[in-house]
Amino acid sequence: MPWVKFSEKFVYVPPKFPQTAISYKAGTSRLVTQDCAEKAVKAGKGRIVRRTVKKAEDDGIRTDAPAAELPSSTGD
Repeated sequence: MPWVKFSEKFVYVPPKFPQTAISYKAGTSRLVTQDCAEKAVKAGKGRIVRRTVKKAEDDGIRTDAPAAELPSSTGD
């Protein structure tokens, strides 16, 4: 399954489930089925890209703090 970066809004209708429509926003990168990737590229609305990995500091999670210093999920 390839990663696709969508340059324009793209609506994909899976052939096995024609009652379903999956919409992808312009500017997003998503892991999609081979069929979806081929249709997006053919329509000129996306291109196949390599997967991008975010660094831990980009997502706001501190990985250097001991567990006792991290906020609890119960709000204590």
